[in-house]
This record gives sequence, structure tokens and C-alpha cells, in this order.
Amino acid sequence: MGIILRQVNLRELESIKYNDDVKKSFLCLHDYGYDFEKGKPGFTIDELADFIKLVEKHDLSFNCDNVEGYYLGYVTENSGIREQFDIVRPGNDNILNIELKSEFPNNKMDREGNIIQTGKDRIKKTIIKT
Repeated sequence: MGIILRQVNLRELESIKYNDDVKKSFLCLHDYGYDFEKGKPGFTIDELADFIKLVEKHDLSFNCDNVEGYYLGYVTENSGIREQFDIVRPGNDNILNIELKSEFPNNKMDREGNIIQTGKDRIKKTIIKT
């Protein structure tokens, strides 16, 4: 039997934000990286709380056309390398990847908070403080 991915709707987050037990249950259902044998989430309650703050701060659940289709703790393995993505939302022509950080990375940033990347593959990342 394969793993069923459960999407997160941003409006669902409002109903779980005040209760850690409800957050744990939510992660059991929605965390792709949840280890059921160990009872351990791949996406932590603290990360979920930060994501809720991000959604609230930017009013994303009401001002966003794309409130559905988010995946928490998505894990992929390529060539034996395991990589986890905090929040992923695939679109028709792009993929939104939100990485939650408790502190700013040690990369150079421009005035808008975008990390300046060097090398062949350039990915624009924007730092949003919650």
C-alpha cells in the first residue's frame, strides 16, 4: 500500500492554532515525513506554529487564490540522497517551496531580503521574518 499525501488548506490552520494536541493529530494526517513506527513527525509542532504565523501575518488564507494543495514535510530520495522540504505546493508551471528557519542563513542578502546565489543554478529565495 502506498502513502497517501494529504493536502493542507490554509484555512484549516485557523482551527488548530491554539491546541498542541490538535496540532499533533493534524501532523499525523498531513505530515508526509511522519514516522508512524516511532510516532515522530518529520514536520515539528514548532514549524507548524511558524507556518501558521506566516499565513496569518500575510493574511494568506483569505488573500490568496491558491489556499489548497500545500504539503508539509515532503521527503524525496534522489540517488540515495534524502531531502526534506518543509512546505511544498506544486503548480502547473512552478513549485512553491517554503523552508522555515529559526535563524537567518549565513548567505549574503540583497536589500529586499533575497539570498544572493552563485553558481550554475540560481534560485530566488526570499526571507520573511515571522
